[in-house]
Amino acid sequence: MGTSQIMKKCAECNKSTMHYQEKPNHILHLLLSIVTAGIWLIVWILFIQAKDPQCSVCGRSNDFLGNLLHKQKKNIEKNLK
Repeated sequence: MGTSQIMKKCAECNKSTMHYQEKPNHILHLLLSIVTAGIWLIVWILFIQAKDPQCSVCGRSNDFLGNLLHKQKKNIEKNLK
């Protein structure tokens, strides 16, 4: 997978930081779909959705899983205090 970099305001850091976003390799997935007679299309559909960029400072992303993991991390830190 390729990775792109963008400057974006992070909701957690509250400042502009470098964000990384993974991009699927569509040519590879197309070739694998041809070789496996279309079975690989199931996997490709899972990868085709672009993920939200992830902050390089705090690691937070704005997608559902990123927000869920961030909330769990905050709860663990709160319980340890």
